[in-house]
Amino acid sequence: MVISITVVLSIAARSVTTVRISSQTEQSQRAFSAAEAGIEDALRKELGSLDYAAGSYKFNAFLAPAQKAIGSESTPKAQYSVNVAKLGESQTFKTAEPIAKDDSAQINLKKDTGTEVSELEIYWTDVTGVKATEKIPEASVEITQVYFEAGLYKLKKYAFNPSCLTSADDGSTNNFISSPFTGFPEVKVCSIVGGTVGSPPDETTFSSKVKLTILPDPQLVIIRPLYNLATIAVKVTGGGDLPVQAYKIESTGTFGQVSRKVEVIHSVGFLPPIFDFVLYSGSGADIIK
Repeated sequence: MVISITVVLSIAARSVTTVRISSQTEQSQRAFSAAEAGIEDALRKELGSLDYAAGSYKFNAFLAPAQKAIGSESTPKAQYSVNVAKLGESQTFKTAEPIAKDDSAQINLKKDTGTEVSELEIYWTDVTGVKATEKIPEASVEITQVYFEAGLYKLKKYAFNPSCLTSADDGSTNNFISSPFTGFPEVKVCSIVGGTVGSPPDETTFSSKVKLTILPDPQLVIIRPLYNLATIAVKVTGGGDLPVQAYKIESTGTFGQVSRKVEVIHSVGFLPPIFDFVLYSGSGADIIK
């Protein structure tokens, strides 16, 4: 009898545990779906027109409840809370992730009001925490200024190597500008003292830096790492602050006792990088003429 009762209690306990896990899994899925719904709701809005007076724009909503279960008096509603914040509108900006080789980071410079950016320092290759004796994969960069002049959109291109490239490295004979370079623009590259962006605890150290004079009526600067991926950052050293570069959307979905969070970085509108390859085929092949 004692053995039978023990077996029955063991099976009952296991059944309760299984039901609890199944319930938590369902709640987790619904909470995640609610968080995704919040992201979609935010992306349907005109992000540039929202009220950011409090530092960010917040909203929340309930989703329609699922069909009531048989024998249940009520069904809980899933809900989401969304926070939208601007990225940019400051003196510095850093890409959230390293930019892949031959891909590009695009820095928005177009401003409808306020003082235009007139000088910009561009940093690449994150060496935060790297020892001076360590070898790191360096990247060259192609930089394109897009500006408006005499009723036309125009481009001006530059290409830079880090000064530590040797004859054994890719790109050592690519005719890019390398340090030391005494003309325009000023180039300081390939040392751990290349520069820092941000402040502790979010300070990032870069090995390479170039200072660029921004042409009048600027639209954007396109920065393309070549030969290796690279984290990109910019710092304003002349003129006004950067305009908005992107929007950070954080959505937290809740169902029952479970919450799940989804985060999206939504950049302002830019041309996809593939359009750059109409005239240029990347660092893996010759220029297409």
